[in-house]
Amino acid sequence: VFFVPISAFALASMLSKYAALTGERRIVRAQQSIAHRGLRMSDLDAMDKDNDGEVSKLEFFEFMLLSMDKVDKGFLDRLHEQFDSLDKDGSGSLDREDLVAKVQASEESRQQQQEPQQPGGCETSYESPSVHEPQQPGGGKTSYESPSVV
Repeated sequence: VFFVPISAFALASMLSKYAALTGERRIVRAQQSIAHRGLRMSDLDAMDKDNDGEVSKLEFFEFMLLSMDKVDKGFLDRLHEQFDSLDKDGSGSLDREDLVAKVQASEESRQQQQEPQQPGGCETSYESPSVHEPQQPGGGKTSYESPSVV
């Protein structure tokens, strides 16, 4: 009776290690295949997502990561969505203003979630001076420095 649970655990452990090893072998084979065969014209066509006749560094990296099974398409799509949500001005690049805008929007959202509800369903609106205008001892104001965004 004691050996049945231990045997079941040992079998499950062996099967999971076999599955992991099989997956790793498949990834290594895909990497070696791309490394040995080199790039083909069909690969260049597949990489050129915007059909501008050139392959950007981003297009190259995405193609290689997908073909080596390092990431899946859904993951890359989520990264693109995250970037687009951070790129407030739509410039295609992130700058300090984009990141500050995101931090401020997050702070405002957090404040709205923490605001107490008045009886009857009306919300009380107030602003916390510590978020928008930090106070120094003695009443002086300091400049707002945004925390780093990761």
